[in-house]
Amino acid sequence: MNILLRPFRWFASTPFAHSLRFRLILLVLLATLPSLGLLLITAAQQRDDAREAGQDEALRIARLVAADQNSVSGQVELVLGTMSVLPEFRGNAPQTCNAMLQTLTSSSVEPVQSGESRDLRVDGASFLRVVVVNNEFDAFCVGPAGDDEVSAEDLTLVHSAFDRGGLVRGNLRTSATGSLVATYAMPLSRDDEMGRRVILATLEIYALSTFAREANLPADSFLLVFDEEGTLEQRYPAADDDVSGISLVGTPIVNTTIGVAAPNDDPPEQSVEVDDEEYVFATDDFWSPSPDGGLKLSYALVGFPESIVVERANEKFNENLGKLGIAAIIALIAAWVGADLFVGRDSETRKGQIKDFYHAFSTGSVNELDEIIGPGYVDRNPTPGQAKGIDGLRQNVAGFRAAFPQGQIVIRELIADHDKVVARVMLSGMHVADYFGAPPSGKHVVADGVETFRFLHGMVVESWSMFGEFREPNQAVEELAPVVVSRSGFLGRVFRRKQRIASTKAPR
Repeated sequence: MNILLRPFRWFASTPFAHSLRFRLILLVLLATLPSLGLLLITAAQQRDDAREAGQDEALRIARLVAADQNSVSGQVELVLGTMSVLPEFRGNAPQTCNAMLQTLTSSSVEPVQSGESRDLRVDGASFLRVVVVNNEFDAFCVGPAGDDEVSAEDLTLVHSAFDRGGLVRGNLRTSATGSLVATYAMPLSRDDEMGRRVILATLEIYALSTFAREANLPADSFLLVFDEEGTLEQRYPAADDDVSGISLVGTPIVNTTIGVAAPNDDPPEQSVEVDDEEYVFATDDFWSPSPDGGLKLSYALVGFPESIVVERANEKFNENLGKLGIAAIIALIAAWVGADLFVGRDSETRKGQIKDFYHAFSTGSVNELDEIIGPGYVDRNPTPGQAKGIDGLRQNVAGFRAAFPQGQIVIRELIADHDKVVARVMLSGMHVADYFGAPPSGKHVVADGVETFRFLHGMVVESWSMFGEFREPNQAVEELAPVVVSRSGFLGRVFRRKQRIASTKAPR
């Protein structure tokens, strides 16, 4: 601890630490602290407001994503339901069914309309493969982009569609472009007894990426779509590998959304954190078809990087901090320069007090001494028999007036530096009585002297005095004129103009 305090103790012992300049600089720094504190509080409030605004915006986007995903499922159900009642799919001519499918499927990104009708269009998705499966689980007809083989997963959907009598969805996977690929199964409605059929349609659903591009999301934002078990269905931006079907259980925001406690052992298979950045999250739910023919709950999650959300607040904070720094620098410079002005002003004040001090010797009035001499005053060169403190000064003034009734102490020069004032003076008067051991000569005498006064809190607390022997002057006392110490004005102190001292040459 002593090693740590040693630099501070050393600095406290330096003259600069006790100077007026340092006190002014310290005062400026202390005055800056409340402004800095207010700036920090304001910045924190602005960040909170920015996070709240970002949260509202993220929630708005999440609701739009959920509505968009729900719309895709609704459109698929509507299109497949329309197809299930078309005679081309219900009839017994595979060629007619194939021709119909040729107008439906396309390898392009945008879906191809069916003839001149727009009823078979799905916004945000395109058909990759459509197969009509009969009750023997064989392909009755197939689109040109597909084949007539029905996988085991597809057969499971066909069975589920037969059993449930409605739309089912399953076999989710990610395409090469990162979009969701989903297979839907819809039973055909037939009036004859020629057996049942199911329309098996595979679609590439790119509604999420289309929405994200049009929404102009902040940089490094992401969108997730997952089900109530925490299984990932879609993500934007797409991952480099196949991500659909993995479990996100263990990711804090996913656990919170689906109401699952976070595990204490293994980390999640896929984290939503990017470069360890914190995000502002919002979620909304929607319903989508399930493999068992019912509906399952899914969630749309939006994540905005917190650094982007609070970026404007941080910029405002940095801007205000810069302004405060500039103001503090200007104040410090002003304190540094102004210290000279204050020191000059204090020096002039102390000089004026010393003039009043000598005025007491010239007039005999000691009332002003109470405002000049501080408590505990010490005279380092007292006259013989002089009392202590201010009483000794009063005694000295009385003795001077008794010995020199018309006498005065003429100021020749005053020099002020830091807490001291040095006075070069001359005692002058008709010596008519004993003056502290000096017998009266009955003549006009003079004596040169130098006295030093130390100030504390604006009052004299210590003095040193040294006078030469009495001698006769070469001139009459009437020709002597006291030194006039001019008090320079504000502009004079700013430009450090030398004081003009009107002096009269002392007789030798």
